[in-house]
Amino acid sequence: MIIKFPHHKKYLLIFITTFLFPLYPFSEDKKAQLIIWYVGQGQMVTYSDITSCIHFDMGGEIFPKKKLIKECGQKENKVFFSHWDWDHINFAKRAWKRLPSFCRLNTPGGRGNKKKELFLSIIPFCSKLSKQKSKEIFKEILFFPQWNKSKKSTHSNKHSRVVVIKNQVLIPGDSPGSSEKLWQGKIKAPIKILVVPHHGSRHSTTPKLLTYLPHLKIAVASARKKRYGHPHPLVKKRLMKRGVALISTENFNHIRIPVPRD
Repeated sequence: MIIKFPHHKKYLLIFITTFLFPLYPFSEDKKAQLIIWYVGQGQMVTYSDITSCIHFDMGGEIFPKKKLIKECGQKENKVFFSHWDWDHINFAKRAWKRLPSFCRLNTPGGRGNKKKELFLSIIPFCSKLSKQKSKEIFKEILFFPQWNKSKKSTHSNKHSRVVVIKNQVLIPGDSPGSSEKLWQGKIKAPIKILVVPHHGSRHSTTPKLLTYLPHLKIAVASARKKRYGHPHPLVKKRLMKRGVALISTENFNHIRIPVPRD
């Protein structure tokens, strides 16, 4: 799927990546980049360097097969799942069939139903060595939300796993505001890039969370406003008050941002 954008939007993205993220921090490692893929409403974020691709969730409406293979088809591939929602996992089997050395680093947060568990069971877990090596790239922020009283509930948004990449990038999955309260105080890294939780839902990216992100420069929404209303106007307003630029994959297609060394 090819999407053409007005020239002013292309220039805006160039401005954001050039002036909000000066070139000099990235000169140390030009090969490392963060890719927030345009998948419609869903999430697939990839940290790509010379030898490997680490994917954070793999789901959505539009599978970017050709570009994904071009970027990661000759590299080691690992995937980390935030939670069990289909729009975060439904590309995993297709990617596993097309990408080499493909393994998963974890089990999604929360509870999955039998259909979803069977769906992911075909993908092998990464080796201990591979998992240990991945810790050089990202770290998970651990927190422990309470389960609903209903034992049958498989709603897993509040159990979304939260990761920080290279002490620069925060990816909270579909974490709602109630869960943000449990992990926001554990953020110690100078976060500059935020993949907004729950695609920009008004119930996430709360004002309180943003107080824990004083170095934040850019926020990215993997969303489709035309159909789902994300990112929500309230989220835009909260970020604007803090001078944080918000861009969406719906407007800019696949977004690539160089990642400096931490």
